[in-house]
Amino acid sequence: MEASPKSSPHLYFIFRSQSYDAAENEQRRGLPSLVRTHQRWWVKGQELHRGNEGTVRISLEPRHQNSDTEVTVDGLRIDTEYTFRVRAENKAGPGKPSNEVEAVAKPPFDIPDAPSKPEVSDVTENSATLNWSPPFSDGGSPIIGYTVEKKDKFGTRWTPVNKTPIEETTFVVSGLKEGEECQFRVIAENKAGHSEPSAATRAVRIKAQYDVPGQPGRPSVVSIDSNQATISWTAPHSDGGSPITTYLIEKKDRFSMRWTQVTKTPTDETEFTIPRLTAGDEYQFRVTAENKAGPGKPSEPTDTVVARPKFVEWEPPTSDGGAPIIGYIIERKDQYSVRWARLNRVPVAGVKFTSSDLKEGLEYQFRVIAENEAGQGKPSEPTRPMVAKEPYEKASAPLSPTLSEITAESATFTWQPPERDGGTAIDEYVIERKEPFSTRWAPLERVKDTSYTAKGLREGSDYEFRVVPVSRAGLGEPSRTTAVTPKPQYDVPGSPGRPQVSDITSSSVTLSWTPPIRDGGSRVTGYIIHKKDKFALRWVPVSEIPTPDTTFTVRALKEQGEYEFRVVAQNKAGFGQPSDTSDTVVAKPPYDVPGAPGKPNITSVTRSAITVSWTAPFSDGGSPITHYILEKRESFAVRWVRATNKSIHNTTFVIDGLKENTQFEFRVIAENKAGQGPPSDSTGQVVAKDAFMTLSLLSIAVPDAPGAPQISNMTSTSVNLTWTPPLTDGVAPKLDLSRVRDTIVVKAGTTFHIDIPFKATPLPSVDWSKDGTHLESTTRVKIETTEFGTVLTAKNCVKADEGVYSVRVRNAGGEATAKIRVVIEDKPYPPEGSH
Repeated sequence: MEASPKSSPHLYFIFRSQSYDAAENEQRRGLPSLVRTHQRWWVKGQELHRGNEGTVRISLEPRHQNSDTEVTVDGLRIDTEYTFRVRAENKAGPGKPSNEVEAVAKPPFDIPDAPSKPEVSDVTENSATLNWSPPFSDGGSPIIGYTVEKKDKFGTRWTPVNKTPIEETTFVVSGLKEGEECQFRVIAENKAGHSEPSAATRAVRIKAQYDVPGQPGRPSVVSIDSNQATISWTAPHSDGGSPITTYLIEKKDRFSMRWTQVTKTPTDETEFTIPRLTAGDEYQFRVTAENKAGPGKPSEPTDTVVARPKFVEWEPPTSDGGAPIIGYIIERKDQYSVRWARLNRVPVAGVKFTSSDLKEGLEYQFRVIAENEAGQGKPSEPTRPMVAKEPYEKASAPLSPTLSEITAESATFTWQPPERDGGTAIDEYVIERKEPFSTRWAPLERVKDTSYTAKGLREGSDYEFRVVPVSRAGLGEPSRTTAVTPKPQYDVPGSPGRPQVSDITSSSVTLSWTPPIRDGGSRVTGYIIHKKDKFALRWVPVSEIPTPDTTFTVRALKEQGEYEFRVVAQNKAGFGQPSDTSDTVVAKPPYDVPGAPGKPNITSVTRSAITVSWTAPFSDGGSPITHYILEKRESFAVRWVRATNKSIHNTTFVIDGLKENTQFEFRVIAENKAGQGPPSDSTGQVVAKDAFMTLSLLSIAVPDAPGAPQISNMTSTSVNLTWTPPLTDGVAPKLDLSRVRDTIVVKAGTTFHIDIPFKATPLPSVDWSKDGTHLESTTRVKIETTEFGTVLTAKNCVKADEGVYSVRVRNAGGEATAKIRVVIEDKPYPPEGSH
């Protein structure tokens, strides 16, 4: 016995699709723009459609021969997305394609992510130190280094700072110009190239590590008399980065343009007494803080103050006339008098005297006369004219009140104290109000704080308020007015974001939206959803109860109805403006009927049964196929009828109970939740009779689909594909000779069987011969062939049945043969020549 299978090797087609946009599609091929995708599949010039999902264009790679299941596809374009699939071919033709895989032609690694935003430290007059963190992802290739870029604060062009990549994540940028303001950013680099730049730093001023200190607080005059004044101040808000070492005290009299330094005071002192003032002169004082960087900006000057004695004071005469001084006589005169008036009846023994009964606003002069036993001497030189007034002035106006809270019946505002207090503390503030259409300011209340709530206001009325400071000098200057219109604390909210539609069914749709950018000052408490038919004019609320969420499912819609939706936000003040209208939505199931199954193939035929197989639809319509409906139609019939009432869940089915020698054709319909799809193409006519008689009518099968390609070694111009062979190759038959002996010995008159199982796709033809002569089935020697094997049976065998029997099993993919020797043992023939 010998077997000699002959089959063709696999021949693989590798398909590649490439995405491009609709404009490029039209320009290259003059084809219309696609609705849902801009791709087409092309195979040997024939376009393959993908049902309702549009089509894709595919190019056919050079054929890949033999049984290798690996190939490198070259000539790809970088950053282009490709789809690959494989189908096997034998003599019967190309089989079903494998599942598709997608890949983007790019290097095996990507550019890294951007580094973190740099931190700036250790700024000097010509350098700055940057620190940053590596990218979150290095793109699959180690970071080679970093490039630091800088630009002027108001510039637009970034320039690199370093010539070679920086390996560390810290860098000192040198060669900067003092006083310039710069921004910095960092770019990472790997083998794939440069990353996106990091976020830029804030603008950094290039300067020494510390700056001069800020302004001290405006000094206050604590006390003053005829020859000295004591002032105090607050330290600057900023010491410039270096501790304050001293304060410079300066003074300026009324008629001078120049500030004169008085002295320096240690840093921990914020009070100083200025000596050597001239009685009656007017002065201002200011303070400057100083650190290692130098003096900062001087403080604001004090109010003008007068070096006014609290009493008349003098020095004794240089000569007492030879007799002790008994006392002194004090005289004065005002600005309208020419006569000196004696103030004391009894001579004053000391060198000080307090003058009373002065009239505020008048100028006075004083002089002193010494007296001894010889009498009164000459009067002293008079003092400079001095105005009788308090040692402090009225305060300046506070800053304009700022409205901090408003309701329908009240308003709360705050203000800052006056810049000048007139030399004495502010005791309180008078709140004044002017009613609508009135010109009169009416005092409301006196407060010690710098905030006030006015109550009992009328909503919508226009009021004005101002604040007047009160000190020992009396009422100060009033502040500027602040207009107030009482209204609720909050307004209606703004419009929500445009509703987005999802989860569409035949009777419902789910909406989602973003909250309003403005909530009107009151938290949004809910949303009302409106709907309307596409061509209607009136909006109808979906629900009377606001929903607190930003998603909502609208139900009870009419199937195939076209709707539009909008959303209105609500808060304590009421409903705001509606959102923009959503896209028009058609209420329909979220899936369509499936596409047509592949054209059915007849894989087995007997006198009463036919086996049909087919491929699943290219598109399931978005819902899994629930079952298939197999229909049949007899020759010359018009109507298709169901071939079976059974639910078919596989893509192969045996139709039995057929009438022998009757012609049928078959087609298949796929069904999902949306219903039945279109029918497949017809199989064409096939006759129900035994398979060995109908081989010429059977369709030739092709290989199954190979395994989906696996992507490896992807580069910017090539990719390596590997796949697994088809489970069924549809090629040459394979004979099972494991139970068949090379030589069969039987006795004459008995029956022998030669049973040879085989596997073959498509169904093969079987040819028996004896000693090279073709055998046909007879009543004594019968040949039976099924889809699983062939059997030769010889009944009442005779010596003439002895010989070599050959079987040849052949289909479109190849053939297999076997030879078995049969020996017949019989009684010997009679001897010849006997009488």
